[in-house]
Amino acid sequence: MKHILLFLLLFVSGTAFAETGAQDELNQLEAELNGVRQEQQSVYQNYQMTKELRLTEVQESSQPYGASINTPPPNYDDVMREQLEREQRIQQYSDELKNLSERYLELEEERKMLLEQIRELKRQIP
Repeated sequence: MKHILLFLLLFVSGTAFAETGAQDELNQLEAELNGVRQEQQSVYQNYQMTKELRLTEVQESSQPYGASINTPPPNYDDVMREQLEREQRIQQYSDELKNLSERYLELEEERKMLLEQIRELKRQIP
């Protein structure tokens, strides 16, 4: 009789411990998921800002120099230097947009994996 009671006590305590461990793991996964979502939001905001900066540079590069008759023509070397700098900034923004897009997709995959793990754990917890 003592062995049966001891066994039942160990079984109940083991089950409670397993539920606590699963709940702790669930809490940890949900915290990680929130972190991934916050980083995704930050990456998205950076993407939008960089996209606007790039668009501004592209629009400025299409504007002609010396639109006014009273304005003297700009120095050729200055114009070429400014054009080269603008093209470099546009390329830099394009590269940054590509990197931000790739990072966002990586975070999306991580988010999906975490959600799947959370679903599995929730199925296990009564």
